[in-house]
Amino acid sequence: MEIICFHAQQAAEKSIKAVILYNSSITAVEKTHDLSLLLDRIAQNKINFNPKFYDYADLLFPYSVLTRYPSQLQDSVDEYKTKQAVKYAEEIVR
Repeated sequence: MEIICFHAQQAAEKSIKAVILYNSSITAVEKTHDLSLLLDRIAQNKINFNPKFYDYADLLFPYSVLTRYPSQLQDSVDEYKTKQAVKYAEEIVR
């Protein structure tokens, strides 16, 4: 289940970065997994999005460490959290 949460976080992250690139003149986005910081970049470009995405970002952000520190998540991810992560990532991608 941990890897599903990791990929959900990555889907959200890549989608947010795509919106930033599409709506600005920059050709690269800073290397960060911090979804709230990335959402701030979208807001700076005056692009509207649902503010609840900041809450989603808080839930998804910890899953970005999975590939570097897998032992930090292994005991704390259950089916409910996995479904929640996928749902939140789907909403951000849309």
